[in-house]
Amino acid sequence: TDNTGALFVLTVETGETKQVDKEPGGGPMAFNWSHDSNWITYVRTDEASRNACIWVYNLAKGESTRLTSPMFNSGGSTFDRKGDFLYFRSNRSVNSPR
Repeated sequence: TDNTGALFVLTVETGETKQVDKEPGGGPMAFNWSHDSNWITYVRTDEASRNACIWVYNLAKGESTRLTSPMFNSGGSTFDRKGDFLYFRSNRSVNSPR
């Protein structure tokens, strides 16, 4: 990441740098690599709700996908050692209507 909140991937063989995403608030992004280095999971703030969401980036396709709803604040995403599961924490407080 850089000081503007952008997350980059550098291909060492070609020297190509590609921006994966950018944190709307401009702060640094928390990210983790999968065990096979084919995926990156990261946390980015949703522009509308201002809650943090979990995203994954597929290096082969060059595509990002949001995994969690912006209704709840989520963070701390990491892959398990085998790469079968993605763990994260989420603040989910739901009150029943009266």
